[in-house]
Amino acid sequence: MNASRMPSRANLEARSAVLHAVRDFFHARAFTEVETPVRIPAPAQETHIDAPPSGRAWLRASPELHMKRLLAAGCERLFQLGPCFRSGECGSRHNPEFTLLEWYRAGSDYTDILRDTEALLAHVFQAAAGTTTPVYKGNSIDLSRPWHCRSVRGAFLEWAGW
Repeated sequence: MNASRMPSRANLEARSAVLHAVRDFFHARAFTEVETPVRIPAPAQETHIDAPPSGRAWLRASPELHMKRLLAAGCERLFQLGPCFRSGECGSRHNPEFTLLEWYRAGSDYTDILRDTEALLAHVFQAAAGTTTPVYKGNSIDLSRPWHCRSVRGAFLEWAGW
């Protein structure tokens, strides 16, 4: 690793606190942590996501396919926090290698996942930063629940005027 690109100790400690808080959150809610293959025989066929080749296989762009097999096999609550890879995505907001959190709950709908997300973000910020009201670019973001939600139609009406 290039020494000029070496993460600071503070960044490493913050990342460690976030990963620890994410795992604590899911373990406390009876989710099973899984680890699926990183190198896969065939990638998912997705129009805008390219998995990098790795010899006669590919590096995973997401653990989705293997995790859904586990869900179908009877694992009711599972999560994974691990490396994923994407070709052609490198810039100020994209990196070809990154850590992805993915979780599934059998018998749940999008409102259950929304509640998970609300609780997860509040938990992680409280555990890692000591607050549920982080400041970003001078703006306080209140992560207390419930979040204000609107439909896609409502968002277009409010923000685009159509």
